[in-house]
Amino acid sequence: DTSNMRIAIRRDDVPNIVVPMANKQAEAIVVGCKGRLDLPQDLTLQIPAKMVSEYFGTPGPKAPGSPTSRDMMEWTTLMFWYLFIDLAADPQLDSKTLDAASKCRSYLDAAIAERKANPTETDDVLNRCLEMQKAQIPGMDDLGIRNYLIGFLIGAIPTISKASTQIMDVLLDRPDALAKAQAAARTDDHEMLDAVIFEAFRFNPINPVIYRRATRDARIADGTLRARTIPKGSLVFAANFSAMFDRLKIQSPNEFRTNRPWEDYILWGYGMHTCSGAWINRAIIPTLLAPLLKQKNLRRAPGDAGQIDTAGTPFPVHMHLEFDPA
Repeated sequence: DTSNMRIAIRRDDVPNIVVPMANKQAEAIVVGCKGRLDLPQDLTLQIPAKMVSEYFGTPGPKAPGSPTSRDMMEWTTLMFWYLFIDLAADPQLDSKTLDAASKCRSYLDAAIAERKANPTETDDVLNRCLEMQKAQIPGMDDLGIRNYLIGFLIGAIPTISKASTQIMDVLLDRPDALAKAQAAARTDDHEMLDAVIFEAFRFNPINPVIYRRATRDARIADGTLRARTIPKGSLVFAANFSAMFDRLKIQSPNEFRTNRPWEDYILWGYGMHTCSGAWINRAIIPTLLAPLLKQKNLRRAPGDAGQIDTAGTPFPVHMHLEFDPA
């Protein structure tokens, strides 16, 4: 599965397709908002939704019968919440998510069938998958393609938005770090901008802990002093947030530093469990935030409006920012 997706979603797509697309849209949004925007609704949800439409080949309202961008945002947010964050196993969330998943599956099935019936020359992920299907590559039947696409949709829209919003929240609480990020954005110092943004992300990652249920007895780190036996049925927490502040592994973990090696970060999983779209996230988040960071007197809107509002979900829904328009 991973090999198939590495063929369909290529590393050089990021600088050649994804980053230019995100940059163009982010600049237009920031210019058009005239000095005030609701960060998640106006910027950080819009750009991954456009990526899903144009790059993955699963368009929004331009295609007859397709879901709107708002539908896609809602479906993918519910599914991510259900899969990764619903520790309480909320039955109401189960019902809403299963309905959203059914609608998303039906849409993707129809999109795949429509594309096969009416081929296009567009170089998007869906067309690449269908070319691999013609070559009879295992795992690339219609169901396999749908499963790949739904996974990437879930991993794109809510996660990129949440990460970007939480990064801005950390920077706005740290004036020195914000000033450094803004200086880097204004001088197109991409290396420094990345360093500031992902250090901020370390202080508030989207998944501070990942939980799993042990389906069998298991031995962890056998042969070491930290070896543990995990009984079947145990709930296991992998605390990547605290791992990034481990004094035994991380130098001066409580300091905000921009010279940390990338290996210090566990932002999108680790090893064989690293998110398949991690390299897309790593490129698109600084790209969509850079036009905003270039603005003068960037600040929170007064009062509660300038704080993250999750609206009863695990995701930032609103966060109003202001700046002095040019």
